[in-house]
Amino acid sequence: MSAGQVTADVFTVLVGVLHVYIFFLETYYWRTKARKVFGTTEDFANQTGVLAANQGCYNLLFAVGIFYSVIFNDYSLKLLFLSFVESAAVFGAATASVRIVFTQGLPAFLSVVLQLFAAADVTTDTLYLLLNQVAIVVAFLVLGVIVNAHENRLKESLVANQ
Repeated sequence: MSAGQVTADVFTVLVGVLHVYIFFLETYYWRTKARKVFGTTEDFANQTGVLAANQGCYNLLFAVGIFYSVIFNDYSLKLLFLSFVESAAVFGAATASVRIVFTQGLPAFLSVVLQLFAAADVTTDTLYLLLNQVAIVVAFLVLGVIVNAHENRLKESLVANQ
């Protein structure tokens, strides 16, 4: 295994570790430590605990997929699970907090780039895969903006009807 591949895999594992941490925050510490991390109120944390635990479960699944792909050195699965993380981060940034794209999406994107360059010489296929990653990010950004706009209209409608 080349030094570049080791570097890419270490960075990829760190993305998995980050998502295990997020799992614990959203599942076990939502009403305590996570309030400070996410900047939520006690009332909000109490109302959304079950939703946060569900989100935490998805973050753990991202981590398990990432760890599996690295342990079994499955290049396609590495890219797949890192793409899931990127997509979720961009969607979360558009609907919840822009910070998500930096804390979760950027490390995943950098891992993808490292994986692409470690896997082979820079070829047309590598550049195509990089463009594919950009397309995924843009697609989920657009989707997130649409969902966010729709939710804002719903909130305005609810306020107007009260």
